[in-house]
Amino acid sequence: MPEHLRRAILGTAMAGLACCSKAPECGGTCPQATAKLELTGGTVIIGSVAGTESTLVMVPETEKRVASGTCVLTRSTSDVLPDNTVNGFLYLICNPATYEMGTFIFAGSIVDPRALRLSDTIQFATAWGSCAAGDPNNLGTFATLTVTEAVGGIAPYPTMVTPDYRRVYSVDLDTGPADCSNGSVPAGCPICSKVGRMQVHLSLEQTAADFQYMENGPCMCE
Repeated sequence: MPEHLRRAILGTAMAGLACCSKAPECGGTCPQATAKLELTGGTVIIGSVAGTESTLVMVPETEKRVASGTCVLTRSTSDVLPDNTVNGFLYLICNPATYEMGTFIFAGSIVDPRALRLSDTIQFATAWGSCAAGDPNNLGTFATLTVTEAVGGIAPYPTMVTPDYRRVYSVDLDTGPADCSNGSVPAGCPICSKVGRMQVHLSLEQTAADFQYMENGPCMCE
């Protein structure tokens, strides 16, 4: 396996579900660099254990709440560290109200897009859960990322990317039928009793304009 692909296959999303709360601001100013992913399209289809399907609408991250029948891709902006590394993360919150189960989360760690090359196809670990907030019980699966355009590349920090930088790629997953027979998910969890399958397609794009450096950004607490 090529080294750049080996590095792209990241660890479990279970850890990501626990790590993604943003540190509070401490006052004062500090240098800050960020990278943003642009969602250009997407569909989410939820299948019930009874065999019916519901298509959820993707709404902008600016929405303050996840309304019934919608999904929001949140935390699409990541910090670029002084060593010029980016820890990207996809965090999709959905509210399929037709199943009376409240919101649930699909999450997955993703490689720094600057490392992606044209025609790369990689898999990365994800997790999706539908129990109460904070419940560690999830059902894991793998998503597939496919690169359709790759121009430019990485540049030294704090420039971060070349002026012509552009990445276009898609993320697809199909959980297949939920298997709750191994005891890792409580039988009463709605993911077992109501939702039988989840299919996701996301179209993402990133350009040089999505990388920002602020000499006087907010300082974050450790």
